Amino acid sequence: MGDHFFFDTCIVFFLILEYYMEKEKKELKSMSKKKKEEERAWKARKENQKPHGKVKAFAELVEGTEKT
Repeated sequence: MGDHFFFDTCIVFFLILEYYMEKEKKELKSMSKKKKEEERAWKARKENQKPHGKVKAFAELVEGTEKT
């Protein structure tokens, strides 16, 4: 009876271990999916930004203030 109980306990332990390993795999997969979605959204925001135009040189800024 002792050996049978030991093997049953081992089987239950390994089933529980397998359950938690599968659960962890799913969580990691969903986290990486979320990260990919965030990166895709970030790239889309960067690509859709409007350019600010040419930055004026300091000399051009000075000329603009002297005219007024």
